This record gives sequence, C-alpha cells and structure tokens, in this order.
Amino acid sequence: MEQVILKDLFQQRDDRSTSLFKYAIKQLSRCRFSCTEERCELIALYKEEKYRVIVTNEVSLQEIRERIFLFSINDEPSVKYFIEAMMLFIIENSENTLMSALKKYKNKNYMPGKKYNDKYYYKFYSKTPLKSSLRDSYNAKWIDYEKQLENGNIIFDELGVAGLFAMSGDTLFKAFNEVVKECYGGSLFILRLLDDQEYFCDGKEIIGERFEVIKKYDLENPKINEIGDFVKEMIKENTRKHELLLAEKDNKINELNHALSELREENTALFKIAYRIRSQRNIIIGLVLLVLLMFYIIPTILQLFL
Repeated sequence: MEQVILKDLFQQRDDRSTSLFKYAIKQLSRCRFSCTEERCELIALYKEEKYRVIVTNEVSLQEIRERIFLFSINDEPSVKYFIEAMMLFIIENSENTLMSALKKYKNKNYMPGKKYNDKYYYKFYSKTPLKSSLRDSYNAKWIDYEKQLENGNIIFDELGVAGLFAMSGDTLFKAFNEVVKECYGGSLFILRLLDDQEYFCDGKEIIGERFEVIKKYDLENPKINEIGDFVKEMIKENTRKHELLLAEKDNKINELNHALSELREENTALFKIAYRIRSQRNIIIGLVLLVLLMFYIIPTILQLFL
C-alpha cells in the first residue's frame, strides 16, 4: 500500500492529491483513524486503490480548516461537525496541536453502541449494482448485503475503509425521494447498533463497521402487508422516542425534586446551627452579665453603703 503525507497533498493540485486530501479529511471527521503522540494514520481510497495517509503536527488546525474551505468540503455533515469541534478545541485548550485535538475528538465521538440512546437506524440499499455520478463522487462501492445475510443477520464494510452509513428516523422521513433511490437503492434495512462495536454519529448519520439487521423492506415492489409492517415500525419508533422524551422529563423532575429536598435539609441544618449559635450567644451574654454583677456592680453598691 502506497504511503502519502497529508502535508504534501497541500502543495499539489493534481486530481489524485485533491481526491486523497478530501477523502482523508472525511476519514478524520468520522474518527476513521488511529493516533499516537507523534502521528495519525488513516486509509483513503482513490480509483479503488488504497493509500495510507500520514498526518503529523507539521499541519496546524488552522491549515486544516483553511483547506477544508478551499476544497469546498465544509458542507459534508461530518466535516462541518469536525470543523466546529476543532475550533472549540482551539478556544478551550492552550496546547492546540493537531494530534492532541484528534485524540480528544475521537475519545469523545467514537463510542460503543451500548452508549448511544438511539439503538435503531435505517439504511437504503440496492440488491443490484448501482451507478451514479453522486456515488462516484463519494467513492461509494456497491456491497451485496443479501449475500452477507446468507450467513447471519450482520452486515459489514467489506473494504474496511469508510464504514457503513445509516440514518436516524428523523432523517429517514426526509429521504423518500428519487435522488436517494438512484444513489442508494429502493430497499430498506432497519438496523440495530451492536453493543461492542464502535460508531461515530454527527447527528444526521451514524457510521460503523458492522450493524445487526432487524428487518428489511423492498420499497420498489412492496406488498401491502410489508407496507403495513413498515408503517407500524415507524409508529413504534415515534412512540419510543416520545417515551424516551417523557422518561427524560421525569428524570429531570426527579432530579429537581431531589435537589429541592437536599436544599430543604440544608436549610433545616442551617436553622439548627443558627439556633444553637443564638442559644450559645444568650448563654455567653448571661455569663458576662453575671461576671459584671459579681465583680463590679455588687462591690460598687456595697461601697456606697459602707
């Protein structure tokens, strides 16, 4: 596998260098890299050939940001998310080297499936090879998922480079159109995250090596019962999300009630302390008056009569 340096790609303007740079940035934004103290490595594709791209601290965060805008890839959801995270990192950290930023970014955003609240996602796919200019621009390769499912209910990235993409339920409702069908196909998976598999999510898409297939639908030639099942799944998904929202509200209410209870207990404790202080103050005042009475007032009165 040929090795290239990301910084070297900055100075070159040929098609290979530009394509590899764009691919590398997308891989960084999706946590598809390994990182050490000195360097970061990732795999990028160009014309179906794999390249190992090396990233070092010779490249600054500002240089990365400038070239992202220069190469017009800032509209990519994961890249947009990446830029915002990097700028926030610069603001919050005095040591803003690229390696430290990338390690923190991956630690925060690359998590096992068990840590995600949403466990179910959706993926359009095609049972036959697809060809479109949009797929070519993304270097998207057709995968025979039906063949993979002959050996179980897991689909996976055969190349092990970019990972598999899936969308949330909210994004799914906006994706029923001919453009999506042409690019991804007219069949649909309902997928579940695997607890021990790591994923990256930018809010719109989730990316990982492997997913469990719960159900699949042929939306190009659907049967009436399949449509009914699909609608039921969507209703179930919306109901589940509403239940999660209600549960979160209940948890917040319980947290507030607990906080109020703790405040009441603290106020009661403070009141008792204040009462004790006041009682002790009265005792001290009484003792002072007694001392004054015994050693000053009474002797003074006795002197008047003697």
